[in-house]
Amino acid sequence: MPETFREDDLLAYIRDQSRMLGPRVRTGPGDDLAVLDFHGHGLLVGVDQVIEGVHFTKGTAPELVGRKAVARNISDVAGMAARPLAMVASCVLPPDVTPEFARRLVDAVRRTALQFNAPLVGGDTALHRGPGPLTVSVTVLAEPVSQAMHPVLRSGGHANDRLFVTGSLGGSLLSDGTGKHLDFEPRLDEAEALHATLGGELHAMMDLSDGLARDAARLAEASGLQAVIDVAALPCNPGCGWRQASATARTTNCCSPWAARAPCRRSLAGAEPAFRRWACFGPCRCPPLRAWYACCPTWS
Repeated sequence: MPETFREDDLLAYIRDQSRMLGPRVRTGPGDDLAVLDFHGHGLLVGVDQVIEGVHFTKGTAPELVGRKAVARNISDVAGMAARPLAMVASCVLPPDVTPEFARRLVDAVRRTALQFNAPLVGGDTALHRGPGPLTVSVTVLAEPVSQAMHPVLRSGGHANDRLFVTGSLGGSLLSDGTGKHLDFEPRLDEAEALHATLGGELHAMMDLSDGLARDAARLAEASGLQAVIDVAALPCNPGCGWRQASATARTTNCCSPWAARAPCRRSLAGAEPAFRRWACFGPCRCPPLRAWYACCPTWS
């Protein structure tokens, strides 16, 4: 029987084959961004793409496609509490594309990149010779907010940390192609404020790009822990139950385990608007088994 392809299996293979990358690689595959040593300073780099028929539907305005392609990368920067520097982009256009559409797409990428202080500094274009989907790929360069504030990885979670998420969940990518995925706001300010306030109490963090259920498993596994989700505590968008909130892709919120001691709670009490968007939905547990979910009544 042919082996069934699973994206997570391929990602695990890539991680396993990338263990010896040299002294200039501080963090390789397996996190939101890679971290390189650039003359003693951290340089973060990552890539993401949007594909017609997968991440948006045919007929979506090029302004929305270009914005989403950039914002996905900015969300990865936020997921590591870093600051964007610059971007390069490439696109593969369908053969029936019009010059106006192509210009609007490029303008959207450039405009959104500038909005986040990450100017578009280069890239590449190509045209399908036959039928093919519009594809836009963006590579982002980023830096730590300061030399004293190192990027926050997925792998630093501790047993008994509490799990938090920004904003509300569900309704991101609907069956008709609409939803929040086209106009979400990356959580750069929240991530930076959280890192500055909590410091070492912030143990791990990641961007929710594939939905809470899948990404919480990745976060827990990276730290060798179990993630226990209290579904009653999930902050759901109107019209969404916990199943939609857990499964929806590209919520573009940050998921973070941090220590639940009293000083940490006091530091978040009411002062910063960014922290009012955070909701606690469960703890991290030992022993280090595979990630799992305690959901009521059942997970299905």
